[in-house]
Amino acid sequence: MPERLSSSYNNSKSSVIETESTTTTKDEGLEIQKKITLATEGFTTSKFCELVLRDRSRLSGENALTISEYIMALKREINPRLSTIKNTIQFLSELSKSVGIEKRFEDMTSNDVLLFLDRNRKSENDDPLHKWIGSYNAKPSVLFRFFQMAILSKGK
Repeated sequence: MPERLSSSYNNSKSSVIETESTTTTKDEGLEIQKKITLATEGFTTSKFCELVLRDRSRLSGENALTISEYIMALKREINPRLSTIKNTIQFLSELSKSVGIEKRFEDMTSNDVLLFLDRNRKSENDDPLHKWIGSYNAKPSVLFRFFQMAILSKGK
């Protein structure tokens, strides 16, 4: 009989623990959702940016939070155009997917970023008009600013 009591006590104890972790996860999820909404405000017709930040097949929740916080800081600093915000979210989500969705931006190395940029190069046969160069040239500047502002400032 005491064994039954202890096992039922352990079961109820574990369900309380599971409930607490679920609550914490829900609170974190609400924080991420609020920050995504703040970062993507201003887009009236296209919900592309919001969908990308919410899509866990493109970004982990932690990376989506990092991007959202970066966009909010960028808005406070320079008041960027919507196209700048869209391109930043698109480039960073492509980087995350290329390197590995679960790898945090803080853990990415310069080799990870360089491999991502090299994958975006096209050969003469694939693009004889060199249209890839415009978007390629925009990516390093976006990535440099992001890593300088969002990642290096976290260490301070």
